[in-house]
Amino acid sequence: MKPGFYKVWIALPLATALLSCSLPKKNNGGGGGGGGNATLSLTMIDTPPANSSILSFKATITGIALNPATGSSFSLPLTSSPFGTNPMIVELTRLQSDSAYLGTFTTVPAGTYSSVTVPLANAQLTFANQTTAPITVGTATCPTNSVCTVSGITPVQPSAISFGTSPLSLSSGSSQGLSLEFNLNNAITFTNGTMALDFSQAKAVTVATLPRTNSNLSTGQLDLIEDFTGVVTSVTQPSASSSGSVTLLSATRGTLAAKVPSGFIPDDPLALCGPTLDFTCIKQNQTASADAILNTDGTLTLQEIEPLFSTTQDLIEGVVTSISSSNNTQFNLVATDKVLSSSSSALNSLNLGDQVLVNLALPNPFLVDTKGLTVPVANRNLFAGSADTSVIFPGQSVLIQVSSFVAASGNVIAAATVNGPNTAVLRFSRFTASVASQVSSLIFTINNLPVYIPSGTPSNAAIPVFPSPPQVQTFLNATKFDGVSDATGLAINDRVSLRALFLENSAMSSTPAFFAAKVRKQQ
Repeated sequence: MKPGFYKVWIALPLATALLSCSLPKKNNGGGGGGGGNATLSLTMIDTPPANSSILSFKATITGIALNPATGSSFSLPLTSSPFGTNPMIVELTRLQSDSAYLGTFTTVPAGTYSSVTVPLANAQLTFANQTTAPITVGTATCPTNSVCTVSGITPVQPSAISFGTSPLSLSSGSSQGLSLEFNLNNAITFTNGTMALDFSQAKAVTVATLPRTNSNLSTGQLDLIEDFTGVVTSVTQPSASSSGSVTLLSATRGTLAAKVPSGFIPDDPLALCGPTLDFTCIKQNQTASADAILNTDGTLTLQEIEPLFSTTQDLIEGVVTSISSSNNTQFNLVATDKVLSSSSSALNSLNLGDQVLVNLALPNPFLVDTKGLTVPVANRNLFAGSADTSVIFPGQSVLIQVSSFVAASGNVIAAATVNGPNTAVLRFSRFTASVASQVSSLIFTINNLPVYIPSGTPSNAAIPVFPSPPQVQTFLNATKFDGVSDATGLAINDRVSLRALFLENSAMSSTPAFFAAKVRKQQ
């Protein structure tokens, strides 16, 4: 941490990293008998540890295999996944509220499968040690009052994840969806100052059939893939009688290709479309964010899209961890996503989970990306229109336009200079908390927030905190719920993972503080 910054450290009973282990014997022509092929769509979610905070958890999936009770396993062809590579890298912290789309595989042999194997490797975890003693993770030691990034730790992982008493049965020509569910709350151990990640713990990794219970999806829908940010590589306009298509390329999540329904209207919170708002606003080489429905047949249908930049730019999105106490144009973040302006971009050297010192050079007025939520103007203006860090708080997610970048070296974190038309755009924070009370059918309060969101006694008394449990605003027919039908189904002490805009004043007294696009009740 750069001297002169006030720090909000994270209490983190957490372990890291990941394992490379051998798959069961493979035979891609096998699969438990039955003949013919089936289609399997795969997504992934995460449950974070209780009473802890992870800034970034990046895992490398080196293979996925379906195992019959007898016979040879079938390895899913990951090179045909949206990531296009084997292995593929997945950032888990965003999956506490969202789902990652791992792909639709059309050549899975029909048959009955009893388990799935998911080996992992080359994990990177960024966390903070707020305790009074160093924490050891693998061979690395994280000093007290420090944000640490640890790579290459090997956890214990089960060889197979059982389908239990209901094995996966795939008939020829059928389509099925599965969700891999990683539960770090069960996988993490902490003993005598040493953290470890043990996936052999009960229910550390499970698998469920899509759609998940109480997902609020319509018939024919398996899952919702949200906030996929990337460059528009192709677009076909829909007509009055036919659908169109759009493809986005992400530097971190591969490709999303979705059908565009006839008459589809994009959102335009940053006013990039001009006076006529229709799908002609979406153009090749724009940077955009999209939500898409994963259908039962394995295809994707666009649900929401918004342009973020009219041209391709170098962009970093990250969670704010600290603000300079002496310079109102500097703050630190941990990178959670990025967009590359070209194949030779300096951001090629930036890894998800890296810490970045941000310098606002000649800052322009900040913007707020509402993604279609009807956030009141007064709340938006707590951030929009400002041009310094007086309106930025730890825990906010900010997208910055990078004009120059210096990669991390040794113990020196990366540095980014921001000097562009869109200096900083407020985007959606992802975190898990507990329900404190129900205010109305659309509003509830939360407590037990991650320590990096200043809701309790901070390490620096100059940092403002919420004077009472902050409110979360949901929106009728706009906020998506998972595990519960709406906010009225939440009970006190329920753990909920949110994707929400975090908007506050300097006294932390603006209400509501959070405007939720997604609420997932953790089971």
